[in-house]
Amino acid sequence: MKKDDEFKFNYSAPTAGERKQVESIRRIYAPQDETNSEKQRLLHLNKKVHSLPTALSVIIGVVGLLILGLGMTAAMEWNSLILGITIGVIGTAIMAIAYPIYRLLFKKLKAKYSGEILALCDSILGKEEDSERSAADNHSSETKN
Repeated sequence: MKKDDEFKFNYSAPTAGERKQVESIRRIYAPQDETNSEKQRLLHLNKKVHSLPTALSVIIGVVGLLILGLGMTAAMEWNSLILGITIGVIGTAIMAIAYPIYRLLFKKLKAKYSGEILALCDSILGKEEDSERSAADNHSSETKN
């Protein structure tokens, strides 16, 4: 046998970081059971209820802050005190309504999705309780035998 015809094989086990990365990719493509999809739906709805009001109120607050800054610029740099104060008050008013808008939108989304969120919670908790009960029943029957 010639030296060029040799077969060489090197194997190295994946590191812990590589293993975690592979497992996370595997979870994406693996078929999901019903409980896992319900948990994903619950997390998605909860995020939806919280993130939309937060994002909108932050945008409104930043716009109000920019308008306030424009008013300060008008008062100090452009020597237009009345215009600067007027624009600054408008910007302050816009910033002031950001939190009430957050509360209002959060309350509406909470009311809209609360039924589905509570149903998902009950479903997930009910399945977990059933699996815990069956595990406890199996354990007690094994100890009796």
